[in-house]
This record gives sequence, C-alpha cells and structure tokens, in this order.
Amino acid sequence: MTNSGVVRILIWQWDKATNFMDNSTTDLVLLEQKVSELITFCQQLKDENSKLKQKIADSEVEREQLLNNNEVASEQVRAAIERLQSLGNTD
Repeated sequence: MTNSGVVRILIWQWDKATNFMDNSTTDLVLLEQKVSELITFCQQLKDENSKLKQKIADSEVEREQLLNNNEVASEQVRAAIERLQSLGNTD
C-alpha cells in the first residue's frame, strides 16, 4: 500500500470518527434539550397540581360553610313553622 493509500484510509477513519463525535454531540444536545423540556413540563404539572389541591381545599371549606348555612336556614324554617302552627292552635 502506498503512502497516499494509507493517508486516504487515515483521513477516512478520522472523518468517520469526527462525524461520529458530531452525531454524538448532536444527540447529547438533543437529549439535554428534551430533559430540560421534561423538567419544565414536570414543574408546570407540579404547579398545576398545587393549584388544584388548593382549589379542592377551598371547595371543601365552602361546602362546609354551605352545609352550616343550610342547617341554620332549616332550623329557622322549622321554628317559623312551629310559630305559625302555635298561632293557628290558639284560635
């Protein structure tokens, strides 16, 4: 094999190795971008989850208040009915 043949083989191998490194680097950059996007997405989900949990807690508090208000209103209606019945019984 001549020197030019050896040089061509070495250049071809170097070019192949360099392209592999470029592809690997590109793959790593893409992977890093995807991981970064995934981290961002997970943080968004975490924030949304926190907001939803807060809404649930607020809804539970509101529900308790509404139940209490309903109970008070029911007692007032019962009391009014009893007063009306007692007025009717005295005649």
